[in-house]
Amino acid sequence: MTTSAPSPGPVDSPTRVRITDPADLIAAVPALLGFVPTNSVVLICIGGPSGGGVGTVMRHDLVLPNWYEPDRAETDPAMSAALERFAAVCDAENASKALVVIVDDCTDVHIAVPVSGAADWHDREEIEGIVRRWMHEDIVDELAYLLDACGTKLIGAHVVSQIEAGAQWWSLGTDPRRGVLPDPNASFVAAAHVFEGHQIRRSRADIAAQLDPVDSRETALVADHLDKVLDSTVLAMELAVQRADPLSYARRQLELVLRQIANLESGARLLAPEIAELGAALTNTSVRDALLALSVGDAAEAAERMFLLLTRSLPGTARAAAATLLAMCAYIRGDGPLAGVSLEAALTADPEYRLARMLDQALQLGMRPAVIRETAVAGFAAADALGVRLPPEC
Repeated sequence: MTTSAPSPGPVDSPTRVRITDPADLIAAVPALLGFVPTNSVVLICIGGPSGGGVGTVMRHDLVLPNWYEPDRAETDPAMSAALERFAAVCDAENASKALVVIVDDCTDVHIAVPVSGAADWHDREEIEGIVRRWMHEDIVDELAYLLDACGTKLIGAHVVSQIEAGAQWWSLGTDPRRGVLPDPNASFVAAAHVFEGHQIRRSRADIAAQLDPVDSRETALVADHLDKVLDSTVLAMELAVQRADPLSYARRQLELVLRQIANLESGARLLAPEIAELGAALTNTSVRDALLALSVGDAAEAAERMFLLLTRSLPGTARAAAATLLAMCAYIRGDGPLAGVSLEAALTADPEYRLARMLDQALQLGMRPAVIRETAVAGFAAADALGVRLPPEC
């Protein structure tokens, strides 16, 4: 299961948008998340100085238990763990209220109405639909209990099969409201986000596809060169120590990365041996720590393009390092979804990669970019220790 990174900041600033209707709220979810969710549970924190501002927005895959297992839990353990994380973020944000939207493409509006009195149990589809509604209710009940424990009131729970114009939605619990969604692309929230330079992707899978490895022959060639470069790196570092200048090789590696970022920005195409040398540089933690500062500097956009290329081209720990740097760039500029899939790629490449694990935990806890930025700014000191001047902070 994967959890999308929370939205890094309130969406009602600098452009303020008022949402009062559940249909408008559901239609705004893609803009709030940065992509169109499918089979998901989405929680929207509400609070702030006005008491009505939209705060962190969280998403997790919708995980339902096997209803027919005799010893099943009311809520799947993975889903329960996600709900606990949702509540922890609401607690940390002091959110006074929250709303939940369940997107389930197996639901049907015709079975969305609660069953009362006698029911016709001869229609298998109707039975499965009723059971599915009960499972949605279980999720909402557990979430409401967890939120109540941290002082957050769940003020609405809505279900939709897909978020698109004309889709029908309905409410859970005793809320009788239901209706038809307006066009999400025409919502005021979507317009505000696009105006402010944010992207709204078609799906989370589209974001992840941006990180897919390049041509298999090229990645194999890069991997072969990387093995050779890493072998020579050990010897080069030993020689630097013998010359009483242990940081000299790391300094040259950092300078190499900066040169290649500039080359890539000017339109150059990096070859497999050059990519391998960059990958070896990123496995040096002194170099990687210094490169974190690029996410808050004048060269942030160029650096992000480089880290994306390296994520798609490198294997193993080198890919984990590149993806973690990409995640830092994305999170600092407010692109939580890209940060989330980048960290997922990093931890798939190297499950024990410590910096990726730390950043992933920060994302799951809803830490703001301003907090993460402090980690990035520390990269300037790391670069200074190597004797390299980075582009200034902006």
